[in-house]
Amino acid sequence: MIHAVTGVDLRRESDPARLREASRQFQRDFNSEWIASQSDARVAAALRNRSTLGRLRGYASHGFCTLDLALIQALLGAGLTWGGAWTSSKDFMHFELP
Repeated sequence: MIHAVTGVDLRRESDPARLREASRQFQRDFNSEWIASQSDARVAAALRNRSTLGRLRGYASHGFCTLDLALIQALLGAGLTWGGAWTSSKDFMHFELP
């Protein structure tokens, strides 16, 4: 659903700056008007799921990639790996030693 709003495929995107911008774009653009304007059957079906809609509204309210970009870059520069670069399930708050 994030892809439908932002055009960003979270599974493929790993650039911290692009993910932060996608998070901000989702906060800006995911709203009642966007929901009402959806004509794609798959998108509309997903939006009817209360659990999915609640999670998306949470992302719209708080963002999904919310760490400061300078912090992400500093930790990556120190050699840590970042859960925001994972290709399956993202964990934007997760850093670990290689």
